[in-house]
Amino acid sequence: MNKLDAAIHVYRLFEEKSINGRQVTGILSKKDYKNCKDELQKFDLILNVKDETREIEFNLPSESDALFAKDMDDLLIAPSRLLSLPKNFYLADIDYFFSGESESLPDLVRGYMDASKFASTLNNISDHSLPLVPKAIFLQGEKLELSLTYSSSDLVILEGLDKFILDFVEAEIHKDQKATIIKGVLIEMLKNNEIDRLTVSCLMKRFSEFLERVNANYQLYVSEFSFEKIKEQVESEKFEFTLKLNKVFSDIQNQLLAIPIALVLVSSQMKLANGLSFINMSIWCGVLIFGIFMSLLIRNQRSTLNAIKLEIGSQWNSIQDKHKFVANRLSANYSYLKSRQKTQERFLFLVSLIVSLSIAVSTVLLLYNSQSLHLYKDVLRYGFIGGVIYLLLSLIWRVVNIRLLKEKTQN
Repeated sequence: MNKLDAAIHVYRLFEEKSINGRQVTGILSKKDYKNCKDELQKFDLILNVKDETREIEFNLPSESDALFAKDMDDLLIAPSRLLSLPKNFYLADIDYFFSGESESLPDLVRGYMDASKFASTLNNISDHSLPLVPKAIFLQGEKLELSLTYSSSDLVILEGLDKFILDFVEAEIHKDQKATIIKGVLIEMLKNNEIDRLTVSCLMKRFSEFLERVNANYQLYVSEFSFEKIKEQVESEKFEFTLKLNKVFSDIQNQLLAIPIALVLVSSQMKLANGLSFINMSIWCGVLIFGIFMSLLIRNQRSTLNAIKLEIGSQWNSIQDKHKFVANRLSANYSYLKSRQKTQERFLFLVSLIVSLSIAVSTVLLLYNSQSLHLYKDVLRYGFIGGVIYLLLSLIWRVVNIRLLKEKTQN
C-alpha cells in the first residue's frame, strides 16, 4: 500500500467528509478509526486528529505518480497534467481509481486520455512551446498561437486519434511534409473559427473536420497537387463556363428584337383583301421564313448548350476521380454551373415559345385580312394550328437531340 492507496481507503470509510483545497476532513467509525489513523501516520499525511470525535484531517497526495483529485477540473489545474496523465490518480466525485491498467474506462477518463494525447502531440510538432501556460506556437507563413488548456466540459472521445498519430506523427515517410500539412490545416481552421483564436478545446469539437482536412491535404500532396491550386483551377473554369453559358443567350438577343418588329410589320402592312392576296401572303411568308431561321438558330444554341453541359459533367467527373478527398468542398461551383445551364435551357424554350406565338399571331392576322376566309372560328383554328405545329416540331427536334446526346455519352 502506498500513500494514495491509504488516502483512498480512508476517504471511502469516512462517514462525513469535506474537501477544502488539498485537505480532507472526515469522521470515522469506532472500528475503523485506529487502523485508518495508523495508515495515515505511516505516510505522514495527517494534519489534525480529534480522538474524542474520531475526526481526522489529512493532506491529499499530489504527486506525478500518485494524485488524489476532487474531480476532473481539480486534476486539470496543473499545466503539466494537461499534456500527460499521472501514473495513478483518483477522482473522488465519481469514486474512480486509475492505475494505467484499467480495461473499462469511464467516458470522462477516456476523453481525458485522448485530450492529453492530442494536446501533447500538437505540442511536440509545434515550432515553439510554452509549457507553463501551456501553449504551442506554429510558424507556417504566419504565426499561430494554440492554447493547450481545456476543462472537463471539453472532454470527448476522439475517434481516429490513434490512427492519426500513427500515420501523421510517428510514421517516417513524408514526416516533415506531414507536419507542414498539419500546421497549414490549423491556420486554415483558425480563419473560419467562431472566435478569433484557436484552442485545443475548439479542435476537439471539430476533430472530425481536422482529420478530414489533414487527410485531404496529404492526398493532394501525394498527388503533387495542393488544394489551393485545384481551387484556383476550378474557379477559373467556373468563370469560363459561366461566360459560355451567358453567351448562349446573348448571341440571339439581337435577333429577338426582330420578333416585335415582325408583328408590327404584319399588323400595319397587311390589308383587307378578297382571299389570300399576294402582299399579305408575302408578308406572312416573310414572318414564316424568319420563324424557320430563328428555329434553326435556337437549335444551334441548344446544341451548344448541350456541349457545354457535357463539358461541365466531364470536368466534374475528372475532379471526383482524381481528387475525391476534396471533391465535396468544390461541389458548390459545379452545382452553380448546372443551375445556370438549366436556366439557359428555360430561356431557349421561352424564346422558342415566343417565336411560335409570333407565327400564330401572323397567321391569325393573315386569315383576318383575307375576307373570303374571314370567319372567326377559321381564324382561331388555323392560327392556333400553325403555332402548335411549329412548337411540336421544335419539341420533337429537341427530344431527338437529347437522345443522340445520351447515346454519345454512353458510348
